[in-house]
Amino acid sequence: MVEVRAMTVKRIEMALHVMELAARHKIRVSYQSLDESEPRYWARRNPREIQIRPTKNTGYYVSALHEIGHNLCTQKDVWNEAVSLERRGKVGLTQLLNALEDPRQEKELLSRCHFEGAKNVLEKLTSWAIDLSVQNGFKADEPKNFSYCLNILAYIDMCGYSVPSIGSAEDLLVSSGKLRHDLETALIKLKACNNTQDVLDLCIELMGQYSNQNQQNQGKGVSESSDDGSDDKSDES
Repeated sequence: MVEVRAMTVKRIEMALHVMELAARHKIRVSYQSLDESEPRYWARRNPREIQIRPTKNTGYYVSALHEIGHNLCTQKDVWNEAVSLERRGKVGLTQLLNALEDPRQEKELLSRCHFEGAKNVLEKLTSWAIDLSVQNGFKADEPKNFSYCLNILAYIDMCGYSVPSIGSAEDLLVSSGKLRHDLETALIKLKACNNTQDVLDLCIELMGQYSNQNQQNQGKGVSESSDDGSDDKSDES
């Protein structure tokens, strides 16, 4: 009974935290029906609005935090520019932008989001998704995985997330082989990005080097070609 009560309190705290953040930043929250099996998360900045699922577990909570992060920290006009560029031939640009913007905006969100469990749940979902990739044969030294390696490096180095299946940032760099120099250079540039426009500029630069990359889903949702700024699909029970 005590354990059930503790879980209920935790769920209430997570739900209240989402409501508090939304109210503080004047974000309108729409809730997707739990009757729909396919999760549909998205964020818009004008007007400020997100769609999430009711915060009944950790997975729904972390997805809500992630969308709030996009709403507060991702520049919609820059995202729309990336969508336009992709439609004009830069195939894969929005996917790459989402992969590199995700850790940047989560780091910025955590600097604003004062809640003891926020980093823990974001870290947990990131680690869980990367673990799945490792189990499915992810190899850091394959050029097609360059952007995914950079995504993981950013989560470990910039956000301070623990990913046991990868180890430290140095461990990942060692396993990346000949890609190490380019990864280190790109990580330095990503850490210097202050906003979404900076990240987009870096993505365009990187696409010139690794135009045939095959970005894997890092777990919090890969954005579709949407004018909304984000249309993420992620869930965890």
